[in-house]
Amino acid sequence: MIKSFQSAARLSGLFIVFLLLPACAIMQPAPQLPIGGGDQEAFQNRVESMAKVQSWRVKARMASGVIGWSGNLDWQQKGPDLLLTVAGPLGVGGMRAQGTLDYVKVETSDQEEFSGDPEILFRELVGWPFPVKGMRYWSLGIPIKGVKARVDLDADGLLRVLNQSGWQVEYLEYREYLGYTMPRLMRLDNGEISVRVVVDKWLELAEQI
Repeated sequence: MIKSFQSAARLSGLFIVFLLLPACAIMQPAPQLPIGGGDQEAFQNRVESMAKVQSWRVKARMASGVIGWSGNLDWQQKGPDLLLTVAGPLGVGGMRAQGTLDYVKVETSDQEEFSGDPEILFRELVGWPFPVKGMRYWSLGIPIKGVKARVDLDADGLLRVLNQSGWQVEYLEYREYLGYTMPRLMRLDNGEISVRVVVDKWLELAEQI
């Protein structure tokens, strides 16, 4: 039986799983944005290139001192369909989420089930907002399509700092994975909470599903 939000307060720590939650929509190139420094042509080329990526799998570690949580994430994306598996320290607090950005079903290690819009779930269960939809773009190193933003680039046209939707995203390190230059270390901050994301590896990055 699907539980109500109110009955699930004790699971708040688990829902940092949505840290890297991808959107269901196919990405398209972002509009013209205020840009500071760096190679702007290379940046626009990257936006167009990453818009074509339709299938991937990533493993990452996440931590937030504000909420006192850390854990591991395995995220698989096939077009609009996603499958996320998360585990806390020493494997405690495992969960599995499946669906799209608009609607997910979550099953915990205790066989409890929840469903709904991931951003509503996050707000209700954790008690503070998190840019779930933004991470679909930000985790790939590009801004959200069609949303006003300020981007600062490095000399290679990669995002160094992104300000969008009330959040500042710092890109602290990139690495080559499967022929793509991808973010490895990111820090997100909205003045209320700060979250650190470390990508261990991208196991798949493909334009075809």
